[in-house]
Amino acid sequence: PAWTRNERDDTLDLHSGRVRYVPKEECTERFRDGITVLKLCLQALSASESPRVCNGDSGAGATRVKANLAKELVGIVSYGARQCQDVPDSVFTRISGSILRWILNQLYYHNVQFENK
Repeated sequence: PAWTRNERDDTLDLHSGRVRYVPKEECTERFRDGITVLKLCLQALSASESPRVCNGDSGAGATRVKANLAKELVGIVSYGARQCQDVPDSVFTRISGSILRWILNQLYYHNVQFENK
């Protein structure tokens, strides 16, 4: 799920939907800037769910549900099509070793504390 700004009345809406992984070759055809190993391309499964990336969505997360039903962050919104409705694909920064280390270092540097629940 991700919070996005509703341009009609300037409120925040929570959006979520099911997506599928888009292979690198297929995604590169749509986004010609080169999808590297640090990127992850996802596509809405249906128009009704349509979790497309639009202006202002940068930083929202993509999660997957693991076998034990825990949610795992797998990507952070990077960009989508110029017009949100044009292409249902969105590009995310893949949460991998180097990115995860950078995030954890930032949290440590800024002394961010989390509660165990």
